[in-house]
Amino acid sequence: MSAQPAAGSGAAGPALADLQATVTRLTRDLGELHHLVTSTAAAAEQAPAPAAAAAPASQPAPAVPVTLGELAEWVHDWLLPTFRRMPGGARGRWCTQWWDHTEAVVRLQALHSSYRELSAAGGTGPGTWLRDHLDPALERLLGNDGPFTTCSTEPARHDLLDPLPAEQVPAERQSRRVDRLLAGSP
Repeated sequence: MSAQPAAGSGAAGPALADLQATVTRLTRDLGELHHLVTSTAAAAEQAPAPAAAAAPASQPAPAVPVTLGELAEWVHDWLLPTFRRMPGGARGRWCTQWWDHTEAVVRLQALHSSYRELSAAGGTGPGTWLRDHLDPALERLLGNDGPFTTCSTEPARHDLLDPLPAEQVPAERQSRRVDRLLAGSP
């Protein structure tokens, strides 16, 4: 039987002790790193997903609606109920068939795209979107010289502003690609 030298004895002793200490420290550091990674991943899985998550810088921006149906869902479910206006006369014009006005579709698509990007950015992104995108877009869309200049609606009530009225996009048009309208093709 050969006896192994005790740690710290002889010429190899200090080097072996240093190596053991390094291995012990690295093992502890690796355990702490593993705990940090798993706890961060678990927290991320449990956190509610944001409405519009920011894409990593190396990947393209979040997808924007490419069909009229997808754009209509955003307009009807979020934009109109959130930003209520009373259209008509000097206050501006709206058309319940907004989706039949190519200019309106193009402007609303641009508005949605900028909303997704700036709301995902956090910080002052939403304020920037309101000031630089929503307010000017509503002025152009609802303006008396906007795309709805020959259209009119009557408000249903005067006590509480209702969302701007809108008819549903017909089923046969819901799959129409918005990006083709943006490119100038029907």
